[in-house]
Amino acid sequence: MRSVLTKVKKVVSYIIIILSFITGIAATATAEWDDLFINIFLYLLFGGLPFTIGIIMLEGLKEGKENAWGKFRFYTGISFLAPILLKIIVYFNDKNTNRISTPTDIYITNYQDFIGLIIIFTGFYAFCLFIVIYIVGFKVEKELYISLVVAFLISAGLSIYGKNDYYAIREEGLFLSSKEEQIAIPWEDVESVRIEAALVSDIGKYSSQDFEWEFIFYLKEHEPVKFSGFGYDEPSLTYSHQIKNVIMENKISMSIDSISEKEWEFLEVDMEDDEIKPDDFYKLFQYNPETNEYYDINY
Repeated sequence: MRSVLTKVKKVVSYIIIILSFITGIAATATAEWDDLFINIFLYLLFGGLPFTIGIIMLEGLKEGKENAWGKFRFYTGISFLAPILLKIIVYFNDKNTNRISTPTDIYITNYQDFIGLIIIFTGFYAFCLFIVIYIVGFKVEKELYISLVVAFLISAGLSIYGKNDYYAIREEGLFLSSKEEQIAIPWEDVESVRIEAALVSDIGKYSSQDFEWEFIFYLKEHEPVKFSGFGYDEPSLTYSHQIKNVIMENKISMSIDSISEKEWEFLEVDMEDDEIKPDDFYKLFQYNPETNEYYDINY
């Protein structure tokens, strides 16, 4: 009987500890800077206290005190520090987006894909490494501190360097911004638009392929401009229809790529997602699934 109660107590302890992480992360993620002390109290009440109770139930009061600071760092590193850092990153990202956006924006994107990947990779590395260093009590080799600083400086430096590098589709036309210049292109200077579909490989040794499409704007006085990275998901379909609608409203010649048999194979897998209406995709590519034919829209 005692062994059964011990096992039940152990299971309940793990459940309390797991829930304490969930509630701690939730308390931190939903915290507002204006109510700092209230948010700290809620974090301690719904996160820190249950975690402490769970540890005492699992290990006992005496053993629970052993390496208490290590347990404290592990809990706060996951449930407090990580969400706080993410909130700071999101804050600066939103601040930059608000800085460059206008009320007439339909779609805006950073066009430096390779630099963007470097920023994400180095930023993610610095983020994870800092959390690990905190959890182990900052007792790591000097080389790890150096790599943390280097990764952070690369990510932050490139973010600042490319903060003005973006393309935007607006109600009045296209807007191309870079460090050197900013170019506003009215719809009258857009010759035609094409929606191009393709299978795109992910980065990595065991890369897979995803079905994606892009909008290619052919301009009268500039090189073609591409807006890429749209996939079979709700945000991509929503943005794509908004982009297509403004193109049609300005009566710009538009062509749409026919989807190959291989591309359809990948699409059929994506279409198993019941939350997305296939009709939204068919309408975008002007495809009639009943007749298996594409159709034109005349202005």
